[in-house]
Amino acid sequence: MDAGSRPALGIGVDVISVEEVRHSLARFGHRYLDRIVGEAPESAPDPRVLAGRFAVKEAVAKALDVGDAPLPWSAIEVEAYPSGRARVRLNGPAARLADERGLEGIEAGVRVDSREARAIAVARYAPRVP
Repeated sequence: MDAGSRPALGIGVDVISVEEVRHSLARFGHRYLDRIVGEAPESAPDPRVLAGRFAVKEAVAKALDVGDAPLPWSAIEVEAYPSGRARVRLNGPAARLADERGLEGIEAGVRVDSREARAIAVARYAPRVP
């Protein structure tokens, strides 16, 4: 995407099954955690929390429109709040992509129940200068 075609907003949505996360966690353990979260937590992870984080990461990637050059999941850090809002911090290649595209900010929300996690992310880009 070049600066001339950049939208004012990028929107991403994702839904992930908590059972799918539970299965991946049981099958791959710390390798799964390292890939999705970035580091293994000290205590046993809650599959619902992991599903929420993963859904937000997917929604953020879609809002950033990463296309065919996927980012490592560790480049998108997520901290969820009880209100359903999620704090997103971009680093490494995600931060570089955001800078190149003029990202001003990104907002995300997540809802998780016993079956699935649903997330939305909205990326705000700087106005184009003619």
